[in-house]
Amino acid sequence: ESLRREDANRLLSFEETQARLQKKLTTMKTKLDRLQTPVDSLVREIEAIPIDDPRLDERINEKFDELVGAPERDIKVIEALFRKIAAASEGSKAGCLYRCVPRVAEVCEKYGRDHSAV
Repeated sequence: ESLRREDANRLLSFEETQARLQKKLTTMKTKLDRLQTPVDSLVREIEAIPIDDPRLDERINEKFDELVGAPERDIKVIEALFRKIAAASEGSKAGCLYRCVPRVAEVCEKYGRDHSAV
């Protein structure tokens, strides 16, 4: 019986490890897909978001998800996002932009550490 319990524990441990590795693989595939998305296309998508869009904050935050951690690639996307937020701050949806602040802070902290990237 103790052998069965050990085998069951090993199987459970294996399944947990397999699930973690599967999650990591999925994350890496997503990052690879993002890396392969042309930056200019992302910038155009951001520029095309209307500043009176009812989902403005959600759409801006979704674009922050497109950042991959490569400063030379991401800086153009970040600049486009900040330009959109600045333009929207004068519009009818300015009140919802506070929902973007955590993402802006996250980007500033991450990319502000390496001043050569900005």
